[in-house]
Amino acid sequence: DNNGVLAANLNTASYLSKLYVKPKYLGLEEKAEVPILNGVGSYVFGGKITKNSSKGLYTLNPKNKMDGKFSYYTMGTWNNLGVPDYLTTSDVVSDSLLADINASLPEYFPLTQTHPQYLVNGAEANTVLDDSAEVWITFVHEGAGFRNTLGYYTYHKDSVPSSENDLDDLTVVFPNSSFVNSNGGLHSGDKVYLGIFPPNTVIGYFLIAQGFNSSNATINTNKIIYYSNSDLNPESNASEKKHMVMLNDPARELLILGFEDLDRSKSNCDNDFNDAVFYLTITPLTSVQIINVPEIDTPVDTDNDGVSDKFDDYPNDPDKAINNYYPAEGLYGTLIFEDLWPNRGDYDFNDLVLDYNFNQIANAVNKIVEIEASLVVRAIGAGYHNGFGFQMDLFPSDVSSIAGQDLRYNYITLSSNGTEAGQSKATIIPFDNAFNILPSPGGTFINTIVGQTYTPPDTQNLVITLTSPKSGAEVGYPPYNPFLIANKIRGKEIHLPGYTPTALADTSLFGTGDDNTNLTIANYYKSNNNLPWALDLPSSFVYPKEKSSIILGHLKFVSWAQSNGYSFQDWYQDLPGYRDNTKLYSH
Repeated sequence: DNNGVLAANLNTASYLSKLYVKPKYLGLEEKAEVPILNGVGSYVFGGKITKNSSKGLYTLNPKNKMDGKFSYYTMGTWNNLGVPDYLTTSDVVSDSLLADINASLPEYFPLTQTHPQYLVNGAEANTVLDDSAEVWITFVHEGAGFRNTLGYYTYHKDSVPSSENDLDDLTVVFPNSSFVNSNGGLHSGDKVYLGIFPPNTVIGYFLIAQGFNSSNATINTNKIIYYSNSDLNPESNASEKKHMVMLNDPARELLILGFEDLDRSKSNCDNDFNDAVFYLTITPLTSVQIINVPEIDTPVDTDNDGVSDKFDDYPNDPDKAINNYYPAEGLYGTLIFEDLWPNRGDYDFNDLVLDYNFNQIANAVNKIVEIEASLVVRAIGAGYHNGFGFQMDLFPSDVSSIAGQDLRYNYITLSSNGTEAGQSKATIIPFDNAFNILPSPGGTFINTIVGQTYTPPDTQNLVITLTSPKSGAEVGYPPYNPFLIANKIRGKEIHLPGYTPTALADTSLFGTGDDNTNLTIANYYKSNNNLPWALDLPSSFVYPKEKSSIILGHLKFVSWAQSNGYSFQDWYQDLPGYRDNTKLYSH
């Protein structure tokens, strides 16, 4: 939102104790580990971090010399994470500046393709001073797996170094140019005062790739070094020798520095030049030769929805901006059903095996406008012709249209918008007979009997368009409230344990057979032994073969179910002692 807060409810595997959040945005940590406690996890990226230098705002420490491959100087000391003790008061890095840097040095995109003009021979990468100037350097971002060391060197503009041996004042500024919680301790905005430099000085910059030794908080001075003077870099091909770009930001009076920390002649180098990003504040800026410094780019927003094309999944559609996949893009969860409810049946949980992926497409303000459902029928171990539906938290009138349904029988009645008629909540019936989605090659069962012909799963795609944008809380969370309709009997709904039936369910079936539903306490679709008839798994599930009980195939299932989900929360995983593979289907 406008306050920078992203709040979301996610269905996750219950055994998970933490999540990793990757914003993929320059200026924010590349990855954050978020602990989950009582179903809640939170993390703050960035923010205003104020640090006061104990040495005074403009006071430089005496340089200390280190020896290694070359001689280095340090500006002071640092902690075990490589955070200098000589930081000045931090800058607040604006969102507009980050947007421009992201447009200029986009993550995972080679600069050779996005901005080749930054890499031409004439593009200046050093800071050339015609007059004396004060210089500060501010950390913005690290997009690297390395703990890189950043420093500077100087020379007279008439004495350009021809080899590394010509550099005699290599000075370490940031021993470890890594974010907090990313092998380092820096925040965007951490700032160092470099000092006052005389006229005709050239300030160059160097990066020691993986230079910081985390085991003892020292700098490995024998690691490979990349310089802003490209001729000093190790690649043999001249077009690959450049490892730093400098960009002019005239509106903010800043110079942006971006580094590439891998050998550019190697295939593992992504050439995005954002492995370490800083900016220079120079007073007065008029002392710097700017003429050959390319300008920073600004975000392109083709559809004018406020989301730049780089981050817009629909750059030409102002009504759509963000794909939100569950469980994840390209991954599927699994719904499995027993269709003999309220009787237990053979309990092989393969009467319908349905993989799903939902994409809740949001607009620029993160309100959902459309939902794409990918439903994959993997197996049908049933004599019944079963349908499938799911109910959302929306009102039926919140749905504009539904495309992709397969309804060939007469027991489902639809409203004009494609939702099921007679419901108080938006109820979607994708198909009324699973055999129409995955036709049988012969015989009754499909993909449940080992040794019989395997039928490749088939996919049904739905598109649910909303009448107006809705929040995630208003829509509900995938896979919503899914249910099986047994044997084309509309009232015979089989839901996940604890989930409510729809308005069209036959409630007279509750409490019959093996069902122990208690309507007064809303305890639905469980047996006397707390066993369910439907399950939702957050990943693709290895289901039992025909007539083999899930209890015999997944050995921790009963303990999980009878503990109300507290024991063996990972019961469906392939762990030692968890499975009897002779009871599970394979082909």
